[in-house]
Amino acid sequence: MSPKSQQCLNILIGISKNKSTITYGDLAKQIGVAAQGIGRFLNEIYSDITINQQLPDITLLAVYSKKTYGLYNSAGGTAQSIVFDPNEPVQMAQYLSDRQKVYAQWP
Repeated sequence: MSPKSQQCLNILIGISKNKSTITYGDLAKQIGVAAQGIGRFLNEIYSDITINQQLPDITLLAVYSKKTYGLYNSAGGTAQSIVFDPNEPVQMAQYLSDRQKVYAQWP
């Protein structure tokens, strides 16, 4: 994992301990990258933590500004393979359930 991705992961673990979320922009600012560039690091974390280690998707804690959700919930599949639709009740229930798994994994 790259140093920036590790830094990003450490921040997300801290966010999980507070049972909270962080905006993409705030996360990018904390690791010193442009907001548009944060996806690269989140994808690296997702691949390592969720795909390789089979742990809950901690990248779900990164959300849009003024929203409670992010763009993807790939549910263990390839990164960015499922675009999240917050208006779809089944997807929203899965998203919230998956986020609770993150909070339980990194209390």
